[in-house]
Amino acid sequence: MIGDTGMIIVVSSSSICKVDISKCLLESAKGGADYIMIREKRLSKEALLELSLEVSKAIGEHGTKLIVNSDVYAAKQVGAHAVHLSFGDFMSLDRDRMMNIKKFMKIGVSIHSAEEASRAEHFGADYILAGHIFHTNCKAGIEPRGIEFIKDIKDIVNIPLFAIGGINSSNITSAIDAGADGAAVMSIVMESNSPRGEVEKLKTACRASGKIDTANV
Repeated sequence: MIGDTGMIIVVSSSSICKVDISKCLLESAKGGADYIMIREKRLSKEALLELSLEVSKAIGEHGTKLIVNSDVYAAKQVGAHAVHLSFGDFMSLDRDRMMNIKKFMKIGVSIHSAEEASRAEHFGADYILAGHIFHTNCKAGIEPRGIEFIKDIKDIVNIPLFAIGGINSSNITSAIDAGADGAAVMSIVMESNSPRGEVEKLKTACRASGKIDTANV
């Protein structure tokens, strides 16, 4: 469940995926991904819903849960574990709308400052995604916030925190040591010819350092 240490979220991006996106996400689940986040901004709502349904059915037998980015309707239709929102979209929800969503699923929020983290928790977020932590081509030319950013956030929030941005098997434990409950990855899996292998390496790194509860995998 969200909150267990060493959890891995694989974020989809068909535009950079080297194999069929559905196959990539299924292989990620087989590799031990705890969550798959469907994040496909270029897809129509119909195509997003179709992909979410397909992936939800495929990953369920591996114990992997689905998160849908931005589209609350699609998340509800497929029975997603959570919907993930930008900080702006989340804070623009009125209280009744937010509580209605939370009847069906958890809500995750992307944050980029300690202040946003605190406000998101106070308003009702179930978990936060903080980044970017390390150098990544997705944020070329933008200085990463580093693991001190994780420490600063953990000093003021109690909800689960996932690190994102440049995460790999060599640095994931430093992020968790700093206080992250897990990590979200995209490029390292999407651009790999072996998505399953990349996720397995991440899980192995956490397990070898004692940063994962194998009973919850």
